[in-house]
This record gives sequence, C-alpha cells and structure tokens, in this order.
Amino acid sequence: MSGLVRALAFIEDHLEDDLDGATLSAVAGLSRFHFHRAFAQAFGLGVRAYVELVRLQRAAFRLAFQPDEPIVAIALASGFASHEAFGRAWKRLVGQTPSAFRRAPDWRTWTERVRPLAEVRHRHLPPRLGPADVEVVHRPALRVIGLHHCPERGPWLAAAQRFIAWRRRERLSPRTSPTYNVVHRGRPGLSFCVGTDRAVALEPGMFVGRLPGGRCAVLRHRGLDEGLQARARWLILDWLPAAGFVVRGDDLVLQRIALFPEVAARDAVTDLIVPLA
Repeated sequence: MSGLVRALAFIEDHLEDDLDGATLSAVAGLSRFHFHRAFAQAFGLGVRAYVELVRLQRAAFRLAFQPDEPIVAIALASGFASHEAFGRAWKRLVGQTPSAFRRAPDWRTWTERVRPLAEVRHRHLPPRLGPADVEVVHRPALRVIGLHHCPERGPWLAAAQRFIAWRRRERLSPRTSPTYNVVHRGRPGLSFCVGTDRAVALEPGMFVGRLPGGRCAVLRHRGLDEGLQARARWLILDWLPAAGFVVRGDDLVLQRIALFPEVAARDAVTDLIVPLA
C-alpha cells in the first residue's frame, strides 16, 4: 500500500480525530509540502477538501436517517467548530441548509457532489478477493416486507429514507429485524426489505415476500457500497464457475450486517448472498 493510499485509509478510520496536514503527511511518510501536492495530483482534491467531503458524506446519512440527532451534534462530530460553520459548508455543497436537507433532501445534487469520493475509493481502495473469502452455507427461508425502488422514480436514497422512517414507526429495529436489499436480474432497481413475522401496517407500494432458503454462497464486504459491484461481479462471474456452482434464481441478496452511519464507513458490513442450485 502506497503512502498516499495509507493516508486515504487513515482518513476513513479517523474522522472524529484532528486530521491535519502534519498527521496525514506522517502517515504517508512524506514531507508536509510534498504530501499536499502529491495528494491533490493523485486524487484530484486537496487534503482539506477531501477530508471535509468525507465528513459531510457521513453527515448526510445522519441528517437523513437519524432524525432525532441534533444538528449541532452532527456538526461537531463532523469536525466543525460550530453549527454555523457546518451550515455554511453544507449549503456550499448541496445548496440547502442542514435543516432543509433533513426535511427534503436533494439527493440528486448530493450524489453528484460526492461522486469524487466514489471514484477515488473505487480506483485506489479496491477489494482484494480470493476463494477463501467465500463461504457456502445453508440458510433458512425468510419472510420479508419490502419496498421496490425503480430508478425512474427518483434517487434510491429517497426510497431508503421512506423505508427507514416506516421501520421506525413500526419498531422494526435493525438490531432485532434483519435488513436486506435485493437486486433482481432483468429488473431495474432494487428492493429494500426487512425480515419479520409480525403483522404490521404496510404503506402503498410495499409487499410481503420471502427470501429463498437452501444452499447459498456468501461473500462478506466491508466498507461503503462503492466496492459492492466489483465484489458481486467477481463472485458471480469468477468464483461460481471456478468452484463448479450454478446460480439458483435471479436475485442477488445483500444483508446489511452493520450499517453506516451507525458505524464508521470502513466498518460497515454487508454480506452478498447468492442462492446455489
């Protein structure tokens, strides 16, 4: 791992800390002046801008998905000295105040603004995979309640926000009711699902379904979703044929074991589950 990539990983792991140039240049093993110049050349963003963008990305999820958390607490946890400084930075990024974003997030603008993070992570923090990373297990069938999101209906994060708000009202906590996404081959979009046997009130567009049981291949992914596509592609196109397995059905199931922003970005855990014939 190069010094600059070590600095990237350090930023992801230490968002609560003072990430100044002296600290990060020491992690990278470079002089402070050379580090700042090399970082900007390698990643297309200056160190301060990159750190702020990573912190604001986490803040977006806390604003949207943790509605009871005070904005001032989010501001301080994001490295800002005051609520006002956080508000100015947020408005520069998205064009909304933090409170306006919490009420009605402009997910399209936000996604475009944080795209550089996805590109840097995809290019410089790729997953390293091998056959030992995959387990073949038997899983029971599971009743789920879900909401399918189609891309033409708007950003998927808006659908996620609606689904999470419904779960809170119905007291379907991730600690007691497992969280899934399902990607359907040949059907655009994805489904947000929660495993439960409870009889609860459904909102328009929701469905009751069942995740198939039986033998499955499971690959664990750590971190945010930027690396999920590469891992799914490797699992289905490389590992399955090499191991002599055949896919059963048309669904790729993602079980969200540890969710961002409840945990740090690099500590988020998702299991990719492929039913096997």
